Amino acid sequence: MDYMRGGTLLLVDLSTGLIEKRPSKPFTDKFMGGHGLNVKMLYDLVDPAAKPLEPGNALSFSTGPFTGTLCPGSSRVAVAAKSPMTGCLGLSNFGGYWGAELKYAGYDQLVVTGRAECPVFIEIENEKVVIHSAEHLWGKDNYETTAAVRQELKNPEFQIVSIGPAGENLVHYASIMGRIGNAAGRTGMGAVMGSKNLKAIAVRGTKGVKVANPVGYMRACIATHDLIKNSELYEMYSTIGTSKGQDDNRLLKLSPFKNYQTLTAEKPADIVGFVKSNLKKRTGCFACPVRCMDVFSIPDIGSGVISCLPYTELTNKILLSDMRSWWKVIVLCQRYGIDTHSLAGVLSWIMECFERGVITVADTDGIAMDWGNIDSILKMSEKIAKREGCGEVFANNLTQATQIVGRDSDQYAMQTKGTPHICSDLPHFRGRALAGAVETRGDHLHGGSFVEWEHVKILDNLLR
Repeated sequence: MDYMRGGTLLLVDLSTGLIEKRPSKPFTDKFMGGHGLNVKMLYDLVDPAAKPLEPGNALSFSTGPFTGTLCPGSSRVAVAAKSPMTGCLGLSNFGGYWGAELKYAGYDQLVVTGRAECPVFIEIENEKVVIHSAEHLWGKDNYETTAAVRQELKNPEFQIVSIGPAGENLVHYASIMGRIGNAAGRTGMGAVMGSKNLKAIAVRGTKGVKVANPVGYMRACIATHDLIKNSELYEMYSTIGTSKGQDDNRLLKLSPFKNYQTLTAEKPADIVGFVKSNLKKRTGCFACPVRCMDVFSIPDIGSGVISCLPYTELTNKILLSDMRSWWKVIVLCQRYGIDTHSLAGVLSWIMECFERGVITVADTDGIAMDWGNIDSILKMSEKIAKREGCGEVFANNLTQATQIVGRDSDQYAMQTKGTPHICSDLPHFRGRALAGAVETRGDHLHGGSFVEWEHVKILDNLLR
């Protein structure tokens, strides 16, 4: 095993059942991080003419050299495939514990190709790799799937990623979900996984990670953890959480409402108040000292883990001010495996079109898509996840959905290459607006500019 590496690339062809293992060193010597490994494998394996939801697409999960070590921020897993949202390169990632487990099993990358004849799930335990039937799991949500797979494998130590009904039904913005709150979203990786009839991937590893200088490396990691714990951001995120930052965006008029029509609302959601009243505990990803994720368990609604942008995406964009109603939508997204950002963008587009008469109840199966109407939001989200009725249209990326609806509905679709933008004031963030116009995801994580955000904070302090 190489230093900082698992040492093996694992390739699983679901069409043939062939399982292949290759040394990873020729690849990891040239491509350091997970995104680099994924893009290289897609370039090698995927024909340019292959469609995102056809067997010719490849779905790659990759780790980086720090994954599985004490280095903070090393929990991430890079996920890539040809994206059903854009038709081009789809890059996503998620945190949690699955990536460390994959590395401990001895693998730097898992690549899934082909399409199984019937639903399956993959079991990986060190050298053991088995393709199991998942017909009994098809139709279950992510919570149910995780519990069922662990019970079937008789080992609660397995880390699992799965898709829910949205991925099974090839909703273009379906997510791959892990550990409830960790999602590979935005680019439709859940739909790609569903197109391969792959319900879940369970991983358990016991090999560890080898480093050249264990004592020196541990000292460096501990020093880095201490730096983080002594920072102002650590104090904010570990005690208040990410909800405060999202609420600040609203107060500074940086978070648009009503599908970007306005920067204010008569009755904005009380995000911070909801968190203070309902927070059960705070949790985090592997080797991360911050623990920025909020755990809620609301009676009669359900449990889940959330942080950051979903606080404003599914409130401000669709004028949903009641936070209990917001939690209903969040739980639905996590169970069904729907990207919250994209769902918010699609719903806000439908609502503006409905407000302007471009879309009517004839287009929405009789559902009045009024701003902030929780019954309508839940009904439409269910239809989208199951591709029932009008959900067959709205489950597509925004480019395709607007083409089907027509009537100049594209004027109200805030999107880049079919992917809805995140809830950010793009007209006043010129760097981020430029990045959003040319990148693959339509959000702040790939090419966004944060310099202007710092300028806004300085200006705000001066005006106080």
